[in-house]
Amino acid sequence: MSTLDIVVGLVLMAAGVVCIFLANQQYWELQFEINERLPQNEKFDPVFWTPITWMKFHELRKQVFPDSPRPKRALRLAIVGFCCFFSGVVFLLVKANS
Repeated sequence: MSTLDIVVGLVLMAAGVVCIFLANQQYWELQFEINERLPQNEKFDPVFWTPITWMKFHELRKQVFPDSPRPKRALRLAIVGFCCFFSGVVFLLVKANS
């Protein structure tokens, strides 16, 4: 395996991690935007993200920002991130075995 192969695999993996971080950032920014519009006693700040807190978060989003593009953007970034990361892993594994 050449140095270029290692660099290409690592760049793909790094790009995947960056895209996944940006997807999470979309949800964090949406949470902050929702909390700005809610009264103080109704702020949404979960300690742990469970399926129940996700459902509550999406209900709040539909009430406060029904047409927000952030969830779709986050989904696209997450898909691209996982594809890049795992293609980098597969690339390195294939090159290591050849």
